Amino acid sequence: MHQEHQFIERIRQNDPTVMSDIYKKYAEKAKKWLIKNGCNKEEAKDIFQDTIFTLLRTAAQPTFVLTCPMGGFLFVIYSRLRVNAFRKKNRDERVREKQQDVFIEEIPYDMMVEAELAMEKAKYFEKMQTSMHQLSDTCQKLLEMDLQGKTTEEIMATLHFNSENTLYRRRNACKQRLHDLFFKE
Repeated sequence: MHQEHQFIERIRQNDPTVMSDIYKKYAEKAKKWLIKNGCNKEEAKDIFQDTIFTLLRTAAQPTFVLTCPMGGFLFVIYSRLRVNAFRKKNRDERVREKQQDVFIEEIPYDMMVEAELAMEKAKYFEKMQTSMHQLSDTCQKLLEMDLQGKTTEEIMATLHFNSENTLYRRRNACKQRLHDLFFKE
């Protein structure tokens, strides 16, 4: 957990000053970078606003933990949103040129890698959570108890299974269903 994870905790606690603090600390630098890399002022403002929405959605996930500096995390978000905005405007050539120029002078490579890994991890956990919620209540309970390291006897008693074979078959079916839901597409 990075020391700037306190921003995430403040968001989760609905701290009324957290957005102001984030804007004061990061908005101007983000907008300057976006303008420097092909956005006009209005686009930069919109992209940073979308970055904040993405941050709020990510922070709302109880399993999300910020493992890199907030500036690096926000950078990954707004740089990707910038590329997406350019693609929407059919400016792919311009995006490729800018991407070659961009190779981020102001943010160390390892910080970017950490931020990208944090984003990927957040997407993974969100997808896993969505898949888990699509399972039956019994499957959810069974898999949660299994992950908590509960014994076979405890699981059988709690879920009212008659035999270990029933438990094993059901657990395997639940795992297979979770796998199928997670990897569908």
